[in-house]
Amino acid sequence: MKRIVAVAAGLALLAAPASAALRLFFSPGGAFSATSINDVALAPADIPAANGGIGNPTVGNGQVLYLWAQMIGPPTSQKWNGIAFDISVNGGTIASTLMYNYNVVDPDFGDVLYERWQGVNQGAGQGTSNVTGINLAAVVRGEGVNNGVNSAVYDDQSEIGTAVGVGTAAQRRALPKSVLLGWIVVNATSPLAEVFLKVGTGGIARSGAPAPESVYFGAGDEAAGLRGNSFGLASPSADAFVTPEPASIALLALAALALRRR
Repeated sequence: MKRIVAVAAGLALLAAPASAALRLFFSPGGAFSATSINDVALAPADIPAANGGIGNPTVGNGQVLYLWAQMIGPPTSQKWNGIAFDISVNGGTIASTLMYNYNVVDPDFGDVLYERWQGVNQGAGQGTSNVTGINLAAVVRGEGVNNGVNSAVYDDQSEIGTAVGVGTAAQRRALPKSVLLGWIVVNATSPLAEVFLKVGTGGIARSGAPAPESVYFGAGDEAAGLRGNSFGLASPSADAFVTPEPASIALLALAALALRRR
């Protein structure tokens, strides 16, 4: 099962695809804000590498799951300007969600120096088991999810900016790199709720791409064949898990179960 092989799957993702790919994944780490438009910077303890790496995490009820987008090359320079997705939960409900529009404003003149999205549609269905219609767009303006020069200067809600990035600007821009998109909170109504991401009706697109490109959800679905126009489709297995008990206890229970099955 996906949750048992998360570590091995995380190592497998290092193999580069033939063309650009975008991976959406959950992590217990991130920078929290209750406001969509914000400039809350990441701390070193927030990045995925400090929170178990890229995988399919298990958390307890009420614990925030942060949603990240990882750019995978080639090409070495990317801008994903449209990310539409849905969230579905088996055995639980989606209590709340918030997608960020990271924004940096000049403190002296009030000019917007960096804006992630032209628009953010937060979707509908919070409080149920399905949230649909989340859409993040940077078509006419906005930086989107990218690793350009501006990102190295301003994007402190990513692994590229100066807040958590290491090395020169060129080194910080080298792919793969991840960008924080927002967060969700799920309440389990069963012993183990399964969280799935799905390609939304607006698709997932990279600026300048000649055709829809590969999309991965969580870790371990690289062979699933999902692309940016796989509308309504999810990974064959869950991208995160939520338990009604503390996640640490649940993980011990899962490990004990795995040992008994040997």
